[in-house]
Amino acid sequence: MPVIETLFLSNNMLTSGLQYLAHMTTLQNLYLRSNQFTGTLAFLRTLTNLHSFSISGNQVGGQIPADISNLYLLDTFSVSNNNLTGTLPSSMTNMLSLSTLFVSDNMLTGPLPYLPWLQDASFQGNSFQCPIPANSHSYSSASCNFCSPGHQAVGQQCQLCPAGQISDGTTPCTSCPSGTYTSLAGQSECSVCPVGTFSAGTGCESGIIVAQFILLVLIIVIVVGVIIHQCCLSKRFNKAFGHRMEPLREGM
Repeated sequence: MPVIETLFLSNNMLTSGLQYLAHMTTLQNLYLRSNQFTGTLAFLRTLTNLHSFSISGNQVGGQIPADISNLYLLDTFSVSNNNLTGTLPSSMTNMLSLSTLFVSDNMLTGPLPYLPWLQDASFQGNSFQCPIPANSHSYSSASCNFCSPGHQAVGQQCQLCPAGQISDGTTPCTSCPSGTYTSLAGQSECSVCPVGTFSAGTGCESGIIVAQFILLVLIIVIVVGVIIHQCCLSKRFNKAFGHRMEPLREGM
């Protein structure tokens, strides 16, 4: 059987799934764009010799395999205009040979992996999570969605900030500063504690109770100090005048 290294089937009306391609492990270049293929990209796991892969303009769904980085020779990965969901796998940061990445017009979410070595890329038409990686022209086509106020991005989800913490939706949840509070979850602003109260983060406690406690402690300290002082004076008096008082006691 001849060894097939390049398969070009683009710009036809081909249908069916793609799993049969998993057995063509000698493939180096696979071009399937502008057809009506369905199924998923799971078959790619066995095509570890691939250098160039294009399947843009089809009806492929599912997620990009998490172990896509096993295709360490891959230079071009083009999957735009499909029905892909999930995220761009974080393992793609290990794909140092990848120079062209087209994933536009799918239903991808989550954070964008940092791939500063890309020479050409397309990300638009998805719902990636902010922030977009900086210091790379490769992400010029990318847009992203912030979480709503009172939430923070955690992995692929927007998570509600707990009581006592706030976020504007673009930053992680942070605790309310001293003198302010929020007693509800999912808040974007802290409220100032009323006069005479102090903040414990999730609410304001009465400052009167604290003041009374401090006053009580001070009174106890003063009383103890007076008692100790009186004891010291008594000992000094006995030491200074005790021997003079003894003859008087004997005469009596």
